[in-house]
Amino acid sequence: GPPVVQGAAPPPPPKAVPTVRGSAVVGQFIPPQPKGERVYPAPGIPVPSYWVEGSQYLSNKKNEFEIGEPVAIYRSEGSVKFATILTYKINNDQASYRYDLQVDAAGSRYEDRYPDSIFKIMYDIETEGVVLREETTTKGWF
Repeated sequence: GPPVVQGAAPPPPPKAVPTVRGSAVVGQFIPPQPKGERVYPAPGIPVPSYWVEGSQYLSNKKNEFEIGEPVAIYRSEGSVKFATILTYKINNDQASYRYDLQVDAAGSRYEDRYPDSIFKIMYDIETEGVVLREETTTKGWF
């Protein structure tokens, strides 16, 4: 980090800086995954309807992503769908990145996307998988 100036107040902690796949923001509550079949979310699959932006997935300009990391992104028709990081480029400031993503099964790409346009997924879906549809075991309630 930057050098510490003697006697200076420490900077306030950033609100959200998850820089590891599936890592939670410190102090951030992430609801447990519901019961149901867990799958690996391929690019182009919509995120689950029960997901809430800012909880299971969130954007922050300080996020960093790894090649191969599953993420989510707004698509042109307005939905949020899974995608995968393909590569990154360093910006002229030598401190931040732009990313290319695969956004569907056919291999379509979005290029030169800034981190705040890409959603970090807060579960470790690579090892846990993701429940796309909640099991509705509430028979007799309706």
